[in-house]
Amino acid sequence: MTTLSNTLTPNGQWLFADFWPLQQPPAWWQRVLLKSMYTFFGLLSGVQAKQLPAYKKHFDSLGFTEKYSQSFYSGMVQAKVLKREV
Repeated sequence: MTTLSNTLTPNGQWLFADFWPLQQPPAWWQRVLLKSMYTFFGLLSGVQAKQLPAYKKHFDSLGFTEKYSQSFYSGMVQAKVLKREV
């Protein structure tokens, strides 16, 4: 994320979309789905991750603020527009 952040122009915006459950901790079916995806992709392509990154923590540490957000799939997926204040 730091590498991408460093390539963003001063007034650029980051369009981010990924699995990022609104409800914390996630609902049971979201936990099952995430575990299944990590297991499948771990076996198929060697993905070593076992849980979602702490996206908010990372965006906050890079100085980004949320300008727009929309959730999908019963709050399982979020799309966000973020901007770093310069």
